Amino acid sequence: IDGIVNGLWTAYNGYVEVVTRLSNTQLDTQVPTFGGRMTTLRNSVYSPVFQSLEHTVHVAKILQVTGAPGAQATESQAILSEAAAALGKFIALYARMSDEDLDRSFENQTPRGVAEHVRRVMENGRTRADDVLAGRTAPTP
Repeated sequence: IDGIVNGLWTAYNGYVEVVTRLSNTQLDTQVPTFGGRMTTLRNSVYSPVFQSLEHTVHVAKILQVTGAPGAQATESQAILSEAAAALGKFIALYARMSDEDLDRSFENQTPRGVAEHVRRVMENGRTRADDVLAGRTAPTP
């Protein structure tokens, strides 16, 4: 699972690195797609959006039909799913920024500082969960 997730994030990072540099006009460029058809670059750039949505339903169906335990999420799995979706939206903000934007300040906050805060919150949650799993902290009854 970790390898798949890391591979997806690696692919996303490469996607961001290139796509963020495209102009609106360049998105109109005709490019070949699967099967040799021509389409706009815009359609190719949109593809990860609808493919991710479509295959979220598809993989859920596979799990459900095959009776996989993952078809019925536990509460912690449901929380992780929501955290991943929220983090994806949060990261999307950073995909459209330049490095110079990271230190823009308003209300004594910067995008760099907020990202660091979110990272620390995730690490804190992981540390607390690890403590409970290791028996270092007793769960509240």
